[in-house]
Amino acid sequence: MARRKYKDFKLFIIFSLSLAVSAFFKFPRVVNSTATSSQPQGNNNNINMDASTLKNSATAGELERLKEEEARLAAMLASIRKQKLSALRSRPLNIGVIGFGRFGQFIGKSFTKYANVVGTSRSDYTQIANDMGAKYIPLSNLESFVLDEDLDVIVVAVSIVSFEDTLKDLVPHLKKRLETKGNCPLITDVLSVKEHARTMMLKHLPEECDILCTHPMFGPDSAKHGLWNGQKFVYERTRVDKVLLDPDIPRRDTAYRNLADNDSDVDSESGLFVDVQGVEHNMHENSESHVESMDRIERFLSIWEEEGCNMISMSCAHHDEYTANSQFITHLTGRILGAQESPRWYCFNL
Repeated sequence: MARRKYKDFKLFIIFSLSLAVSAFFKFPRVVNSTATSSQPQGNNNNINMDASTLKNSATAGELERLKEEEARLAAMLASIRKQKLSALRSRPLNIGVIGFGRFGQFIGKSFTKYANVVGTSRSDYTQIANDMGAKYIPLSNLESFVLDEDLDVIVVAVSIVSFEDTLKDLVPHLKKRLETKGNCPLITDVLSVKEHARTMMLKHLPEECDILCTHPMFGPDSAKHGLWNGQKFVYERTRVDKVLLDPDIPRRDTAYRNLADNDSDVDSESGLFVDVQGVEHNMHENSESHVESMDRIERFLSIWEEEGCNMISMSCAHHDEYTANSQFITHLTGRILGAQESPRWYCFNL
């Protein structure tokens, strides 16, 4: 009996000691954890709040700064566009349109906002031209159209079937203008197949004629009410001041390929040469005719820009490659369907 009591007492002592030891070791941990969680935790919250506040204030400040910069740039762009429009209208181009049919009238009407427009065609569109503020000369008097109107630009707006013949008819009058006035207008087209137009113009036109290949990818139906905003306008600066511009580099400071014979010091592929000091020059950098030619092209392109077109500089070859799979099939399908008679069942009211 005494032995059992002793054993119980021993277990009680061991249990008590274990509780005391456990309490001893746990208490500092509780105190430490409480201390660390009460004071540093508050500091962490403060730090996090400060960081968040700084981040938010920095973001807010950054947005405000960006908005101010955006407003400044918008005002600058508006000012530049106003200056550009003023420069465009201060010295308006004289633009002739060969093929004053539906599409020729469509583009001619917008041209009259910025330029003096003269139209010519087989049919008589005198009244339509007068109504839009343009001048009209019959195609039978093509010589007067080219020689007497002092045209800066001639837009050949005829069908692809008539395109080459129209160029052939135009060439003698262009040569006569070169002989009498010593200059030639910029010749541009609006065909949807660009390589053909480019090849024909390079083949037939005098080398003194600058060439700009264009394709307004819209018309009287797709741009109703004359709104060109957002419409795609594809172009290639083809020839300027007797040189061909590299069609794969759509920048104005592109490489040139000289059409004339060059000295050995001139790179015939780039049109660049190096002087005795080793400085690289462009063969046309001091050419007044080159500057005037580029200015004339930019003025003409600016009309399309001012009307809101999406300007796309692209080589004729790339243009035809991209449009072959879509536009050709679309036009072909439309032509086929248009040539078919409507089946009788289509006339019934279903």
